[in-house]
Amino acid sequence: MRIVLFTALAILIAPVVAEQKPVLTAHPEFLLNAMPKGKPGWKAKVSRGEFSVGSWFMTTARRRFEGPLLGEDANAQPPFVDLEVVDGGFHPETLGDFLDFKPDESADGTLRRILDGGRPTVLSKRGEDFELSILHDKRFVLRVRVNQGGEDLAREWMKMFDLAALSSAKKKKVKSFPQSVPTILVDQLNPQKSQNIASTTSDGSIADLYKELDELGLLDEAEEAQE
Repeated sequence: MRIVLFTALAILIAPVVAEQKPVLTAHPEFLLNAMPKGKPGWKAKVSRGEFSVGSWFMTTARRRFEGPLLGEDANAQPPFVDLEVVDGGFHPETLGDFLDFKPDESADGTLRRILDGGRPTVLSKRGEDFELSILHDKRFVLRVRVNQGGEDLAREWMKMFDLAALSSAKKKKVKSFPQSVPTILVDQLNPQKSQNIASTTSDGSIADLYKELDELGLLDEAEEAQE
């Protein structure tokens, strides 16, 4: 009965994801603003975002925090957490494990796919490392990886994401793939490394690039995100 129920739920989920029309992904600053800001005693080591293009637009944002040492061993590895948000604009290639999601569990229990509150969730354990991933609004993949603290700590960090902010992301349709797009890099801890790099997919000029992006609304969205 349990297997039949899981299969039925998976059938309900997969078509919903597949039916979504891809949209333009958010600006990196938008994703970074929705990520956890940290917790007492934990220091930010990485806070970066990137907008790029492959088979479709993709925006990623990553943060790493290091926590205080546990115990008196000065040579021990400090606890850390890696956080990530991926916005693929509903494009199926960016959904990874969630594209054909089916609740199940590996024989050794180190990999579990479950519906947590109706949300597709993947839990993975390798040694002391624990990774928690969820699919939010059938569009955003959120990941938390910790090297200490296991599932409890991973869930604590996951709760710090601003899911309401992510849900407010614009759904801008793209009528045609532009000739060229920029790679937008945002480094909040090292602002001097933030930049826009023109990346052409054809012989389109820089003028054509910004005209196309303006028509798509990407330039306006970038300006709004930085206000």
